[in-house]
Amino acid sequence: MSQRPRWILPVLGVLAALVLVAVGPATAAKVTNVKSTVTIKSGEGTEFTGKVTSTQKKCRSKRKVKLVMEPYSGGEDEVVDTAKTDATGAWEMHGSYMAGIYHAEVTSSFVRTDSGSLHCLVAIGVSHRY
Repeated sequence: MSQRPRWILPVLGVLAALVLVAVGPATAAKVTNVKSTVTIKSGEGTEFTGKVTSTQKKCRSKRKVKLVMEPYSGGEDEVVDTAKTDATGAWEMHGSYMAGIYHAEVTSSFVRTDSGSLHCLVAIGVSHRY
C-alpha cells in the first residue's frame, strides 16, 4: 500500500481556498452604476434651491448636496453649505451668501435593492451666478 506524500494535503487546502476566492466575487451582489444630475434652480443672497435627478428613484432621495463657491481670483473652490435631498430629489439651503459664482455637487452613494446595489454616481452641476 502506497503512502501519500505529506505535502499533498496542505497543497489541496490552498487550492480549495483559491477556488473559493475566485468564486466569491462571481456570487457577490450585483452593483449597478447610476448617473445623476444636480441643478441649481434659484440662488440669491439668502437661499439656494435645486434638484437631483436620476433614472432610479432611490438615487434621488437622501443625497448629500454641496454648494460650492468658485472664487473670482482663480483660487480653490470652497464648499459653503450642504443639504440632503428630499424624496423627490429637491434640496434647499438657507444662509447669508456672498455674491459670486456657485455650483452644486452631489456626492456618490450606495443604495441596497432586492437585486443588488445601486452606486449613485457623483455629479457636478452647471455654474450659477448671482
